Amino acid sequence: MSWFAIVEESTGRLISTGSVIAPVLPLGIIAIPISGPPDPDQMWNAQTQQFVARPPKVLIDRLDDIRARSGIIATLQAITPDQRQIIMDTFIWLLGNRRFRVQGMDPNL
Repeated sequence: MSWFAIVEESTGRLISTGSVIAPVLPLGIIAIPISGPPDPDQMWNAQTQQFVARPPKVLIDRLDDIRARSGIIATLQAITPDQRQIIMDTFIWLLGNRRFRVQGMDPNL
């Protein structure tokens, strides 16, 4: 079965993908044959007009966000390493599955 990427010809912007296309496409819209349905690990490159590997997400540890706050820095320096570890373990517990965020995401919960 043939697959197509439906693309805005002037910009290369991907509009859709599919195995069925309209017999007549609107002016400025083209169908580019592709090997099959795009893999979720791929993304459309408008310049080359093909699917390419999606870059890996850069994850930021929210513990680093917490450690970078000036009030926390002074507090962590004023306590013993054992107390510091208890506090960090508590932060990990509180953050749960929201401990990591994607780069560029607002660090505030």
